[in-house]
Amino acid sequence: MNLNFLLTLPKKDILLLIFLIFYAWRIVTLWYRVFKTSVLLAYLREYLESVPTKAYPDCPVEYLIKESSTYYPCLDNVLRHYPAMYSLEYNYITPLEYGKADSKNYKAAIEHYNELAMRRNFFVDDAKKSFNPLSAVQNLFSIPSRFLEWIGFNLSESFSKIWNIVVIVGSFFLGMYHNEIKSCFDLLVNLLFQHFFHN
Repeated sequence: MNLNFLLTLPKKDILLLIFLIFYAWRIVTLWYRVFKTSVLLAYLREYLESVPTKAYPDCPVEYLIKESSTYYPCLDNVLRHYPAMYSLEYNYITPLEYGKADSKNYKAAIEHYNELAMRRNFFVDDAKKSFNPLSAVQNLFSIPSRFLEWIGFNLSESFSKIWNIVVIVGSFFLGMYHNEIKSCFDLLVNLLFQHFFHN
C-alpha cells in the first residue's frame, strides 16, 4: 500500500486525520475492555453457578462442590483466565490458585466477580464518554504523562497536568522557533569550542 499521498496533504488535514485515528482507536479499545470484562464475568458466573448454592442454601459448599460434575472444568477455565482478571482489578482480593481448598477458591471467586462487575460499570461509563470528541482531545493532551506512567513513573494528578502543559507548550515553541533555537545552540557550541580548544 502506497502512503505517499499522505505527504501531499496539508498539515491541517494530516492533524485532522491523526485526531480521527486516535478518536476511533480510543472508542474501539474502551469498548473492547468492556467486552473483555463481560467475557471474564461470564467465566466466573459459570464457575459460581456450577455449585448450586441457591438451590441448596443449607448445604455446606464443600459438599455441593463434591457433588458437582462441572465444578472442576469451570475452575480450570477460570484459573486459565485469572491473569486477565487480575490485570483489570484495582483492589486486592484473595487470589484464586491451583491446589487451594475448593471452598476458599469459591469464596474468592465471589469477591472477584463483585469487583469485576463494579469495574465493568466504570468501563462502560468510560466507553460511553469516549464518543465525546472533547474527551478524545483531553486524552490526546495527556499523552506525555501517560508515557511517563507507562515507563514506570507514578505521577500525582497535579504533576501530570503541569507536565502535560510544559511538554505541549514546549513542543509548540520548538516547532515555532526551531530555527532560532538551532542558531542559539550552534552559537553556544561554537563559543564553548573556542573557549576550551583555542586558548
